[in-house]
Amino acid sequence: MMPSAGGFDPHLASPDSSILVVIDLQERLLPLIHGGESVVANTRKLMRVADLFEVPVLLTEQYPQGLGVSTPPVKEAFDALHTEKHFFTKDSFSCNLEPAFLDRLVELDRKMTEKQSRFILNDGLRPRPVDVIVAGIECHVCVLQTVMGLLPLGYYVRVCHDCVSSRSPANKEWALRSMLQMGATVTSYESVAFEWARDKNHPKFRSLNKIIKE
Repeated sequence: MMPSAGGFDPHLASPDSSILVVIDLQERLLPLIHGGESVVANTRKLMRVADLFEVPVLLTEQYPQGLGVSTPPVKEAFDALHTEKHFFTKDSFSCNLEPAFLDRLVELDRKMTEKQSRFILNDGLRPRPVDVIVAGIECHVCVLQTVMGLLPLGYYVRVCHDCVSSRSPANKEWALRSMLQMGATVTSYESVAFEWARDKNHPKFRSLNKIIKE
C-alpha cells in the first residue's frame, strides 16, 4: 500500500476497490445521538447501495454487553446483504485495534489490489489505494479513532457526514474537522453512491436512484 501523506490525489470511488465500514450503530447508544434516526436511515441506504455494487461491508459493535446489539434496522439491512459481509465485536474504540477486523480488512485490500494489478500494471500504472467508506457513531470517538488508524496504513478514507454523528453536534463537527486535517475526505452517502455508478446509463443506476429517493 502507498503511504499516506496528508491524503491522496482526488479520484472517484470505485466499487471494485471500496470497502464499507459501519461502526457501532447500537440500540442503547442511538437514542442519545444527535440526529440518530437520520444516521440510521442514511446508513441503511448506503448498505443497500453497497450491496447493489458488490462492495464488501464490515459491521462492528462496541461492547454489546453494555451498549446493546446493533439497532434492528441496521441488523436487518446487514443480514439481507448478498455482498461479502463480516461482523465483529470489539472493546477497543478503534476498529483497527481489533485483530480480526484488521486481518479481514487487509485480506480484502490484498484481493482488490491484486485484481487491479492484473489490469493496469502492464500500462505502467500503480493500483490506486483502496477506499474505506465510513459510517457510524460516535463520530468523535470510535469513528475518529478508526479513521486515525486507517490513514497511516495507506487507505483513502471517505467519511459520510450524513451517516455519522455524536451525542453533541459540536463533537461531530470538530471530529470531522480533525479528520479533514489528517487527510480524510468528508463526503455524503449519495456522493459515494453516484461515484460507484459513474454514469446514468449504468445498469444498476435505476435501482440506485430508487433507493436514494425512498
